[in-house]
Amino acid sequence: MITAADLAAVPFAGKQGYCMAGCRQWAARHGFDWADFVRDGIPAEALIATGDALAIAVVEWKSGLTPSPRLRGEGWGEG
Repeated sequence: MITAADLAAVPFAGKQGYCMAGCRQWAARHGFDWADFVRDGIPAEALIATGDALAIAVVEWKSGLTPSPRLRGEGWGEG
């Protein structure tokens, strides 16, 4: 389960946490209820299913996997 606390803690581009306003907008675009997300979290599988690189990166980070280059702020605009 990925929580709002995870979004606030994940290292990203040399800083700590994703922007919560941006996360709220992201959730709406992907059909997630922000209040439910803050209260209960979202299953990692649901985030992975979005195909979004930053969603996948936070799941990888929480799982203890090697940080994605995107979390380090690398690779934006490539490909």
